[in-house]
Amino acid sequence: MPPSLRAMRTIKLRSRLIAAALICIVWFGALPNVYGADPVSRAVNSYDQLGAKIRDRIDGLDWSGGKVRAYVSDLGDRVTILDLDADLSSPPGEAQKLFLSAAALRTLSRDFRFTTELALRGDVEKKTLTGALIVRGTGDPTLGLDEADKLFERWVNIIRDRKIRVIQGPLVLDALAFDNQTFAPGWQLDLMGSPALPEISALNLNGNCVEIHWRSDRKVGAVARYRTRPDLEEFFFVSNNVRIVGRDVVGTRSWFRTQGTELLNAAGELTARTEPIDQVGVGVPAVYFGETFKAALGDRRVKVEGEVRILDGVNAAKATADTVELLHVHHSADLASIIARMIRENRTLDAEAILKTLGSRRSGRAGSFADGAEAVTAFLRDNGLPASGMVVIDGSGMSSLNRATPLQIMSVIRHLEGSLGADEFESWFRTEMPREATGQGPIEGSEFPVPRLAGLRVLMSPMDSGYSAVGWVRNRFGRRLHFVFLVSGSRVPPSVLGTQVGGLIEAIAESGIR
Repeated sequence: MPPSLRAMRTIKLRSRLIAAALICIVWFGALPNVYGADPVSRAVNSYDQLGAKIRDRIDGLDWSGGKVRAYVSDLGDRVTILDLDADLSSPPGEAQKLFLSAAALRTLSRDFRFTTELALRGDVEKKTLTGALIVRGTGDPTLGLDEADKLFERWVNIIRDRKIRVIQGPLVLDALAFDNQTFAPGWQLDLMGSPALPEISALNLNGNCVEIHWRSDRKVGAVARYRTRPDLEEFFFVSNNVRIVGRDVVGTRSWFRTQGTELLNAAGELTARTEPIDQVGVGVPAVYFGETFKAALGDRRVKVEGEVRILDGVNAAKATADTVELLHVHHSADLASIIARMIRENRTLDAEAILKTLGSRRSGRAGSFADGAEAVTAFLRDNGLPASGMVVIDGSGMSSLNRATPLQIMSVIRHLEGSLGADEFESWFRTEMPREATGQGPIEGSEFPVPRLAGLRVLMSPMDSGYSAVGWVRNRFGRRLHFVFLVSGSRVPPSVLGTQVGGLIEAIAESGIR
């Protein structure tokens, strides 16, 4: 074949191939929903679809007058999936602890530790201390009964090593690091005496709760027997109206403390052949601490002849002027560990002790709820985090007067992830939803497992007329998606609200975003 003819055929073949390629490009570009589509367009469509699905679910549920604020985001790609009134505020529930944690870690440092000091004032002669024994607290919320037993044993040994067997003066309790406001504004008064809302002090013991160990060794219908730990018969009293019921009945008990007293009132049922342990809050935590220590001294043959006395502001100056000998300083765990426990176990006392400590650090006065709240909001403003319209009353989020927006909560999540690292921040959160969020409802003593979602990290909590859920979950393609759901002003029972919010989280987990 002549060279000129061969060249012409090559040119025609190339032209046909180019034309075919152009046709394919145009044809595939006209089909945005097939596998050849632009991946960015597919992702945007998936985000939009998920946002619409969540909104439809919210609109389709009965919130009984409640307001739902929501923000769902892919923080990795900085994409907003759903913004439902996310700039309007609601009670934040447990998420309040995130603002507190960010402020505390920066202001106090992660290595900060609470201290509890043992000291004496006076002279020792013939095995007798003619002055006073002094315990000074700075708010340590971590001292449980078992740890206190060990600490008090160590303190008693120190005292006995000084050849002291009798203390003629009082056991003085210095709780002046915090003010006298033990119950925050907006807390539910009907929960007074509940472990969920203990009284706050600079001297705390066992979450400021007494343990009631029940015994059901009597016949059905009889009044149940119990013992208390610690055993302080002269400090608090139990009015017991709990009766034993058959094994086929789930026994439940209710508690309340008579205001202004240490009278603990119990009513309800105890299932036969069970030995549960209840906890009830005390009214004056510092005295509770002192009476428990005094009993430990007596058990080890060190007699305190004086009374247990709380140091007040009037006598504080005189006590400071007197010569005081420091015997021992007990240090708590570090702040980072306390915060992780506080959030993971939803501990109110930990949060309020940290809040009041922040307040004292900022003001130079005895720690208070008000000064602690100002310290948190000042931290947010100083570090460029949105604080406009936020209302901080307490550190735990138990006050119905707290206010924050979903956008503010998401901003502090982003801040903490960046400052702590993903692994440590994730360790704060729970990995399963509460039982009510699965539709099973609270079942006392139930051993049924709660279903888990892959990669779930969540703080979910019922509130007064509402519910909050904050965290993130990995969807079926491993995509990490963050969410904030706040419900307020609803007449729906908390267990039902938990189920409805749990369904929204499950919808995120089922999404197809790659």
